[in-house]
Amino acid sequence: MDIWCKRIPDLITEKWYVPSQNYHIDTGYGADHYSSGKSQGCGGTGILKNDSIYFSHPFYDWKIIANGPIRTVFELKFTGWAFHKSIVETKRMTLDAGYYFNKIESSYNSDMVSLGYKHAEGFVQRDDSETQIEKDLGWIASWESLAEGKGNLGVGFIALPSDILEIKNINNHVVSIMQPKSAIGISYYTGAAWDKFGSVTSKKDWISFVEHRTTFIKNPCKITFKE
Repeated sequence: MDIWCKRIPDLITEKWYVPSQNYHIDTGYGADHYSSGKSQGCGGTGILKNDSIYFSHPFYDWKIIANGPIRTVFELKFTGWAFHKSIVETKRMTLDAGYYFNKIESSYNSDMVSLGYKHAEGFVQRDDSETQIEKDLGWIASWESLAEGKGNLGVGFIALPSDILEIKNINNHVVSIMQPKSAIGISYYTGAAWDKFGSVTSKKDWISFVEHRTTFIKNPCKITFKE
């Protein structure tokens, strides 16, 4: 999962994709400074089987559910795991304008519990990554440099503590291992903040933001209507 670093609150995807624009160079809008490469990047997922993580093919189907501007919701379908080719993962992504964290809901067409497979969500670790893991509270926060002149980036993960089986280091990643339940799946949040734009300008700010966002997620606003 990749990250784009934005300097402005505007919708800029179309601007970045015009032929004359190189979104790897910051011309005032920000740029794609985060290098995900072939790693799991900021919250990419796979299936854990026998202590190894396996990845699907790229998504083969998609559906837009809501197209903003306040909230964007879409679904992607993945398949192609070599050890079990009939498994299909449906991943619903919910992105709210102005929030650093996005909600991800993953469900599978197979009973992952009976198969002994688990959901593995990982964050790549750089040489300078400063990572704080709070499994009992349900969050991970990491702070890293994006190279000279490009600032620093905070990345994070939030889930209900009861949904996290364990958090461990696997192949230069901090991996949260979760167990999707039949017909329910699993839900969690991943996000990032760039210190060149917005209210998060330090590792301390990022840790504080992740802590507060975790509290909000655990205690959602509830609205009831009475006749």
